[in-house]
Amino acid sequence: MEDDQKGLTFQSFYKNGYPELWEKVKTIRKIAFMDEHKVPAKLEFDEHDDLAVHFLLFQDDIPVGCARLTRRGDDWYMGRLAIIRSQRGRGLGTLMILKLIECCKEIGIPSVVISSLAHLKVIYKKLGFVEFGEEFEEAGLQLVHMRLDIV
Repeated sequence: MEDDQKGLTFQSFYKNGYPELWEKVKTIRKIAFMDEHKVPAKLEFDEHDDLAVHFLLFQDDIPVGCARLTRRGDDWYMGRLAIIRSQRGRGLGTLMILKLIECCKEIGIPSVVISSLAHLKVIYKKLGFVEFGEEFEEAGLQLVHMRLDIV
């Protein structure tokens, strides 16, 4: 691990079992999605949050990133990945994606789908994700579906 990534820890949890951790996720997502990208709260916080496995990334016990893993029918989705602005550019987003992929491998998830911001798809492609379908707009954001076969 590089020097600027020392002191990093991950925690996974379910929303209903850990309200104090859920509050940290909500804070990060509010800043990253609602404030920075102007995503409405009714779209940012949805019914998938209740059943999702949520992930928090901490730097020296301070929450700096989050993501979630959800199942919808036969498909698994990785989403709501956010790193706070002051911590961007350190590779923490990639580290978070790799941690979620590792979790998928551990529990036997065969593939995962994401809706990437179109301008960030190059990051996912470097990690093996493959784009499918056309770019689309949701909540004012240009997105693209991508899939990673894991097992």
